Amino acid sequence: MFLRLANNPRVAPPLRPLPDSYIYPLNTPTGHSMLRDFRNFLMKENFVALALAVVLGGAVGKVVQAIVDDFIMPIVGRITPSGEWQKATWDVGGMKFGVGDFLSVAINFLIIAFVVWRISKLLERPAPPAPATKDCPFCRMPMDAAATRCPHCTSQL
Repeated sequence: MFLRLANNPRVAPPLRPLPDSYIYPLNTPTGHSMLRDFRNFLMKENFVALALAVVLGGAVGKVVQAIVDDFIMPIVGRITPSGEWQKATWDVGGMKFGVGDFLSVAINFLIIAFVVWRISKLLERPAPPAPATKDCPFCRMPMDAAATRCPHCTSQL
């Protein structure tokens, strides 16, 4: 606990008023403009890439929802019984559990997850093949398969 005495070294110094450059920060203490520093911060931290990913994710979500609603759900609607199963409840004492609603949401989730997985497979590029390598018989370090001399121990192969 700190005592509020004037000559106590453990008492925090009184607060000084902030200079105008801190109240209205048009320039930072290093002389750079605040907007330039903010832009550099955004670029350094990849916030622009994150913002683009969020926007694209929202757009892809709408496309996936349209594919599910317009193409897949009519097929599922023909296969499953009428919509009454979605209102089914399980009564336990005085409580009602919405089993039909839960199953409807779970089936919808599985369908959307399947569509997203298939779209990601369409957009995914295969990984480039790994370069052919072999191990040096002397130092056991990996090297190019066509090499005639080891780059690590310089042994003739």
